[in-house]
Amino acid sequence: MKKIFFSCLFLALIVVGCDQTKDYLSGLNDAPEINFFENPNAPVLSDSIKLGLSMKTSQKSYHISLKVTDKNKNIKEVVYTQLQGQGKLFQSGVQIIDNNISIKADSAKLEFDYYPAVLGQHLLRLTVVDNFNLSKSVTIQITAFDNLPPVAVFNNSRIGQRDHYEYVINAGESYDKDERFGGSLYQFEFTFLGKIVYVLAENDHQLFVIFPVDPNQTGPLIFPVAVRVQDNDGRWSAKVSQDIQVN
Repeated sequence: MKKIFFSCLFLALIVVGCDQTKDYLSGLNDAPEINFFENPNAPVLSDSIKLGLSMKTSQKSYHISLKVTDKNKNIKEVVYTQLQGQGKLFQSGVQIIDNNISIKADSAKLEFDYYPAVLGQHLLRLTVVDNFNLSKSVTIQITAFDNLPPVAVFNNSRIGQRDHYEYVINAGESYDKDERFGGSLYQFEFTFLGKIVYVLAENDHQLFVIFPVDPNQTGPLIFPVAVRVQDNDGRWSAKVSQDIQVN
C-alpha cells in the first residue's frame, strides 16, 4: 500500500514539475514579430486597387510583403483570416486554404498576392503564432474600386494669328482620376460651331478655331464650346461647356 502511495506521489510531482517547467520557459519566451516589409512600424496597411475584368489597366491582384521573425526560433504557424470582402490569397502561386502557409521556424520573408473578387472594402488579417501560443497580427485593408471617369477642364484665349477672331481651346488641364493606377487620357472631343472634332491626347490637347464674325456687326458675339475627354479604358468624362465671347 505504501509503495502505491509513493508511486502516485512521485508521478504527481513529475506532472507538477513539467507544468512549472513549461510555465518557466513560457516566461522566458518572447512573442514572435510580423511586420510589413516596407513599413515595419505600421500595424495596418491601407491601400487601393483598381479592379475590373474589361479594363486595360486593371491590377487584378495586390502584392503583400511581410517579415516574420522569432528570436526564440519556435514559430508554429501563420494564420490567415478574411474579415471582410471576398477574395483569394496566394503564396508562390499556391492558394491559401486551411492556413497552408509555408514558413521557417526562425524567420522568413512572406510574399502574398491577394485577388479581390468583388468591389468595395477588403479586410485581411495575418497572425504569427509560436509554440507557446503567443501571437502578433497585422491587418491589410484594401479598397477595390472600378474605373474612375476622367475630368474635362478647358479654357480659351484669343491668339489672332491667322485671323483676328482666331481662338485656342486648351484642354491641357484635364486629367484621369485614377492616374496613379495606370489610368491616362486617350482623346479629347471638341464641340463647336455645330461640329465635333476628336484629338488624340498623345498628339495634342488643344484646338485652334476661327469664329465666323461679320466685320460689320457691332458688339460681342457668343459661341458655345463643349469638351469631353476619354480615358484609356474607354470611359468618357462629363461634358463641360463654356460660352466664348468673341470681340
